[in-house]
Amino acid sequence: MWPAGVLGGAIPARERLASPAPVHIGYVGNIGEANCPDAIARVIDLAPRDRFRFTIAASGAGAKALEARIGTRANVTLRDYLDEAGLATLDVHFVSLRDEWAHVSVPSKAITAVMTGSPFLYAGPEDSDTWGMLGVAGWRLPADGGGDVEIQQCLNAIGDAAQRRSKQENAVRLARELIAMRDDALDRLCGVLSRWGQATAGAGNTDSKTSAPPTPPPQAPR
Repeated sequence: MWPAGVLGGAIPARERLASPAPVHIGYVGNIGEANCPDAIARVIDLAPRDRFRFTIAASGAGAKALEARIGTRANVTLRDYLDEAGLATLDVHFVSLRDEWAHVSVPSKAITAVMTGSPFLYAGPEDSDTWGMLGVAGWRLPADGGGDVEIQQCLNAIGDAAQRRSKQENAVRLARELIAMRDDALDRLCGVLSRWGQATAGAGNTDSKTSAPPTPPPQAPR
């Protein structure tokens, strides 16, 4: 198996990383039991409005409460959804995971981020599959966001264009590795299915060639 989001083979260029425009951070997808809406809101609250802008396209049980909390900020845009073109405008994707969901859930938002050639901001446990697999392409905060100083330090790191470019390069490398893993898995699966099909067909042919004709019933003596 491979995670949801490992699709296609094209990884878009990220020329906006050199732009002086505010860093564009997006949260796209479900906010459910496994996610951390409070961490998202706290990052938005503490982010300087002249340096960061946010797009929130959230769904699920926690979406309305998050939108009510941060939707009036001047640097926040609320959307119903983002298509591939919209995802390509994000400099950084927001990903979250509660501590108790580590090793239970791997947020597909992290996979989406690297597959679009983008780094991600992860609010979640360090001891998790997400961070272990993809952490070189991200920055991490505790699941609850951590302290204000910790959030501000993380935002300063994200605001550094050189750091974003380094993380973006790691995201592109990870995306290529995931695509190669997917293709290898598909090749091996096709090989197994092909051998199984040949074996099944061969067994059927052998049975039809070697089976003796049915024995006629004995005749009564005349």
